[in-house]
Amino acid sequence: MRWVSSLIMVLFFASWQLAKSQSVNHWATAVFNNDTLRYFVGSSDPAATWRSSAFNDGSWAQGMGGVGYGDNDDNTVIPQCTSVFLRIKFNMPDTALIVRALLSMDYDDAFVAYLNDVEIARAGITGVHPTFDQTGIDHEAKMYRGGVPESFYIEKNFLKTCLLPGENILAIQVHNSSPASSDLSSNAFLSFGIVNSTTIFRNVPHWFPASSDFSSSNHPIVIINTDGGVAIPDNPRVLANMKIIYRGAGFRNYLADLNTPEYLNYNGRINIEIRGSSSQSTPKKQYGFSTKKADGITNNNVNLLGLPDENDWILNGLVFDPSLIRNYLSFNLSRNIGEYASRTVFCEVVLNGSYLGLYLLLEKIKPDAERVDIVEIDKNDITLPDITGGYITKADKTTGGDPVAWSMSSYLGTNDVPFIHEWPEPENVTSVQTTYIKTEFDKLSISASGGDISPISGYPSVIDIPSFIDYMIINEISANADAYQFSTFYHKDRNGKLRAGPIWDLDLTFGNDLFFWGFNRSKPDKWQFNNGDNEGPKYWRDLYNNSLFRCYLSKRWNQLIQTGQPLNYTSIETFIDQTASLISEAAVRENYKWGTSSNHDNDVTAIKTFLQQRIPWMTITLGSYSDCSNVETPPLVITKIMYEPDSTVSYPDSKDQEFIELVNTGDKSVNLTGVYFSGTGFVYQFPVNSSIEPGARKILASNTAVFMDKYRVVPSGKFTRNLSNTGENLVLTDAFGNVIDSVSYSNLPPWPDVSSNGFYLELPDPLSDNSKATNWIASNTKIVSVEDQEIDLAIKLYPSPVRDKLMLEFPGGRYKLQLYDFQGSLLKTVTVNSDLYSLDLTSYNTGIYLVRIITPTGSFVRKIIKE
Repeated sequence: MRWVSSLIMVLFFASWQLAKSQSVNHWATAVFNNDTLRYFVGSSDPAATWRSSAFNDGSWAQGMGGVGYGDNDDNTVIPQCTSVFLRIKFNMPDTALIVRALLSMDYDDAFVAYLNDVEIARAGITGVHPTFDQTGIDHEAKMYRGGVPESFYIEKNFLKTCLLPGENILAIQVHNSSPASSDLSSNAFLSFGIVNSTTIFRNVPHWFPASSDFSSSNHPIVIINTDGGVAIPDNPRVLANMKIIYRGAGFRNYLADLNTPEYLNYNGRINIEIRGSSSQSTPKKQYGFSTKKADGITNNNVNLLGLPDENDWILNGLVFDPSLIRNYLSFNLSRNIGEYASRTVFCEVVLNGSYLGLYLLLEKIKPDAERVDIVEIDKNDITLPDITGGYITKADKTTGGDPVAWSMSSYLGTNDVPFIHEWPEPENVTSVQTTYIKTEFDKLSISASGGDISPISGYPSVIDIPSFIDYMIINEISANADAYQFSTFYHKDRNGKLRAGPIWDLDLTFGNDLFFWGFNRSKPDKWQFNNGDNEGPKYWRDLYNNSLFRCYLSKRWNQLIQTGQPLNYTSIETFIDQTASLISEAAVRENYKWGTSSNHDNDVTAIKTFLQQRIPWMTITLGSYSDCSNVETPPLVITKIMYEPDSTVSYPDSKDQEFIELVNTGDKSVNLTGVYFSGTGFVYQFPVNSSIEPGARKILASNTAVFMDKYRVVPSGKFTRNLSNTGENLVLTDAFGNVIDSVSYSNLPPWPDVSSNGFYLELPDPLSDNSKATNWIASNTKIVSVEDQEIDLAIKLYPSPVRDKLMLEFPGGRYKLQLYDFQGSLLKTVTVNSDLYSLDLTSYNTGIYLVRIITPTGSFVRKIIKE
């Protein structure tokens, strides 16, 4: 038998050599602090063999690990003492799988740990085998204060001297700093690094510092170290340093590059807090953080991982989604159908030396040209038109601490849907602003309930219908269990319509729900606005039940599921497979860290199976869209775009000189009621009952007074916000969102260069395809309105400057006089029937004014200065 034993030893050491040459695939824990153990309170020294497997501990007391007293952190409470001796048994199936080990020890005040009678760790006490009455150095436990145990690594070369196949004994003696000490703590965890994906033992604790073996990733690596190593609370935020290791697309990232500047996408200060509602109950936390300058106070707008410059960010922990891809999938689908959703980047996070797993870096929803592109309304904007926007409002849980602005009723209850201000922030919003935006929702509710489809008084006059339709489509294709009731955002730009979105928090989707809490609401054959739970305000169901709205919903849905379109099943399946492949490596680490998914492939397949049922059900249930399939739109064409004027002495704000022109290319007058530019950033809606004649033009200006002064022509209207200098998509629609015309211009070739002052984009042939850049030219032709052509009148205005009365001489004069301030506001209109007229300006403030003279044959504009 001796040769058999020798062979076993040879194989044993050979297996250790094999493991030595390999790295850790994952960690698993063999001993937890609440495992059953044997213990002996140190009234005398135990037998010398107590540390070995040969010792019979049958006479020792049995209890749950976490032996001690005081501090309320003990599972097994013992009397006050100087020492306690512990023995924990565990079984090792195969030592060949082990690369290294980690003893995680939370103790008060000192300890020595042994593995099969071989010392593997100690702290705070001396002596080969300290006696029962020996005291240690004072040391406070950490876990009961929210901290983590201390780490003691045992390398593979040492493990081969003490780790055995089969039964093993972890023996620990814990000592107090004084016999009269008020507390003693012992919480031990023993974990092993395993060479492959073989499942042995249990998942590691949530705080496990696996970053010691997490060395590289195909994702960016985010490293956060809080000042002083403090734990991150829900509130207030704490300061920290953050580094993001990112070598670029397609390259692997390494922790070893922590101090290599060329591989650091970010290296600076942040403040950070825990965020979320339900997710706060989970061990893995989600975080909100702001990038700061070196002072830790000033916001630092930066580009993180290719996302547009900003300072507010989210690290989404994917905690309720075993597939880890639902939010990533949903946000990308929303952007693919043309609606803004937070941009997303997968990353792996290390916090204070502990590996936290896979996260999704997200843009926080806020006003920003690259996020929710609305005006940042402030507390002084309380009169028209400033009070009209911009707002970001959400229906959501009230657990975040923000006050409820108002509530609305669902079909399941009364005032059961709370609304919360996102922007302005709750502490800054005024009561007048709250009343204004609430009134917009009330108008929606009333008009949707009554089925009012009038572009003047109905829901089309209140909401941007395409955004509501797209919002429903994304939340319904995913069967979002929280849709309409929670994390449901809306936004409204100044002078714009109420818009739905952006989407947010779509982890309970595609058949997933909080099953462990008894929920199962994400079904392939149920509408989420009518599922008996989380239905949201009544207007969602009312809109769906309106035959015309549902027609447009069906029309849009059927467009999006066609071959090659974003919501076609094959398109989504391809994206899912690509995403699953992208995170496959990190998903393994995530599972061993948090136990997220025992079979990630099956969890991903479940999403595809769900969609195979959901898409046909929605198509059949939505029904026909024939009643809105061929809507005739008026022949209006965008023919001029001045988007990049230069600043001049006369017009220091270049944006004041912007304008666009529309032409009616048809042979009939067009009623413009309900016609508007959809989206945000560039806002204009034509007045009710306004019209444009055949062949006529409408010019919309950024600043009416500046346009009148520069071009001597009165524009047809004033738009809100501005045109982008780099390009944007201008979409002119009717009240239901049917596209009349759209131009997606750019400052890049093949679009003409209009960067020289005075040049603008012009479409010489209004009947040509204005979506093609080659049909446009750079022009600086003088602007003359066809509807209101400027004429050269023999009229005199004096004196200049004027102090009290302005004299106007016009032989044979029969005209209308209009006085404007330099902001374009009409101050006075007078009908003149004499050759000489005196305009009294005594009551007006000093400044620049515009005088417009209108005759039956044309008009002209002159600038005057009032002293």
